[in-house]
Amino acid sequence: MMPCHPPERPQQWLVEFEHKTHVLSLPCNLLLESTATEPAALILEDISNRTGWPVSRLLLEGHDDSNNNHCCRVRVQSSLRGGKGGFGTLLKSSARQSGAKLTTDFGACRDLQGRRLRHVNDEIKLRKWREAQEREKQTGGKTEVTDAMFDTPSGLFNWHLMVPSWADISKKSTRKIQRQFKRMQQEEEQLEQEKRNARAQRERSVTMYVQKATATSNQVKTNVMSAVKQGLQAQQDKKRKREEAEEAPSDLFQKEDRPNSLCTLSGDVVVEGTSKQSAKNNVIQIQSQSDFSTLVLFLDKEVPKGDKKKSSILYYEVKVVTGGLAQIGWANVTTSDFKPNTEEGDGVGDDKGSFGYDGSRALKFHNGAEEAYDKSQWKAGDVVGCQYNVKTGEVSYSLNGKDLGVAFTFSDPTKTVLFPALSCNGGEILELHVAKEDMEHLPTKDSEKYIAVQDLIAVSIVADDSVTNNGEQNDDNKEPAAKDDDEKDGAKTKGDEADSPPEEQAEEKKEPETKKAPIKVEALDLAKFESVAALEELGLDRLKGALMAIGVKCGGSLNERAARLFSLKGLERKDYPKKVRAKNFVE
Repeated sequence: MMPCHPPERPQQWLVEFEHKTHVLSLPCNLLLESTATEPAALILEDISNRTGWPVSRLLLEGHDDSNNNHCCRVRVQSSLRGGKGGFGTLLKSSARQSGAKLTTDFGACRDLQGRRLRHVNDEIKLRKWREAQEREKQTGGKTEVTDAMFDTPSGLFNWHLMVPSWADISKKSTRKIQRQFKRMQQEEEQLEQEKRNARAQRERSVTMYVQKATATSNQVKTNVMSAVKQGLQAQQDKKRKREEAEEAPSDLFQKEDRPNSLCTLSGDVVVEGTSKQSAKNNVIQIQSQSDFSTLVLFLDKEVPKGDKKKSSILYYEVKVVTGGLAQIGWANVTTSDFKPNTEEGDGVGDDKGSFGYDGSRALKFHNGAEEAYDKSQWKAGDVVGCQYNVKTGEVSYSLNGKDLGVAFTFSDPTKTVLFPALSCNGGEILELHVAKEDMEHLPTKDSEKYIAVQDLIAVSIVADDSVTNNGEQNDDNKEPAAKDDDEKDGAKTKGDEADSPPEEQAEEKKEPETKKAPIKVEALDLAKFESVAALEELGLDRLKGALMAIGVKCGGSLNERAARLFSLKGLERKDYPKKVRAKNFVE
């Protein structure tokens, strides 16, 4: 029986390849059977399998025939494609030929490390450009970068390396580049100048447009005021001619031909003088004959342009004779923002162009919104002071001399023209004080700042007349709401009255005047009506009386009144929509 020898352990080799150490295990039986050169082949084959390099590209180093050396190194052998070159030699030979063009571009040549010269030059150029930028920031100069481009050891633009000795570098090309660069700078400066000129031209155009728009706006305001005055004068002329055609000439009935600064914008009112009234008609009483009438007092003059600390607050007073519902304040009638409507119950403060105060409800109004303003409520005989600061745009009120504080403020008072305006409920009486001598509570502190509105009125306020919403005045003070026969019928014009014979005019005078029956203010039982059409059969006046009885807006056409009333069927009074409630509505 043969002895049993233990199997020999495989031999391990430490092989260095690409900066890494590989441990190879080669079986002993392969090494014993192989020749002296086969272990090297086994090592290269194993490295090739591990790294993927072809065996033909691998070279074993540090291995000898002795089996005791188990450390070796494997490297890759590859052939170089091309070499450092000889490009400079080609340039040199071509430059020496007769008629050859001088060479100034050496970027394709290589240095002793094998780098292209253009790459080396770009690194230097970038470094110098950064240094020039830093110096330019510190000194504020504008030519640092340009100087860095031209200041080169070779004399070539942007070439910071030396040139071969055989290269004949002329300064002609450098000067040409400098001229081109200066021309480019001049073009850039010219372009910047053109941009600045265009910007200045746009600014001048905008300034001229704003000035022209401002002048046009001022002209429009002037034209509006002139048109209002002409309209008032035309109404006075129309009334005078009608009186001359209908009545016999008599000093007792002839009125003085003069324009009126007080104009009714909605509803019918009666304007009468008081016992305090002077020759200038400064104190007058106003009584509303409609549901919610609105008047405005036109100011013909501008605020004096004196000391800024003086003459800056317009002031007038209103005495609440009956102590009922009224909205007193200021309105801008030169625009379409102020549109009072007696049928809808809109007055001073119910739109964008007006500011109002109602002391009976302790509320202030603007742009249709109402807010609480002081807690004190006025009563019959109280005097309300109305102030408007034309410089700061502040609107404030006082009650019997007590300042209630600023109620409204708007940003640009120079572009807004406000006039005294007031609205009052039907039957309410207000007394208007516009002159200083008639005011009861003119502020004594800084009194030089206050201007009575009478000082800005060129014409007097006509009293003892009934003013209607079209600017005409009726002769009958006892029945101011009634109108002339020609206005009721609408059949005669101003020319027809002047041409009609005296006999026909006399017959017309003898005809009895028909008076309109008063509106019956009484609520309706809506449960008896099944449709809007059934309510329309009652007529305009009956529907108006029914709406007034429940405190709802009563304006509009027959269908609108019937639809508004029918929409409230089955609702309790507290559930009525706010948009249909009138000024005097009480839950």
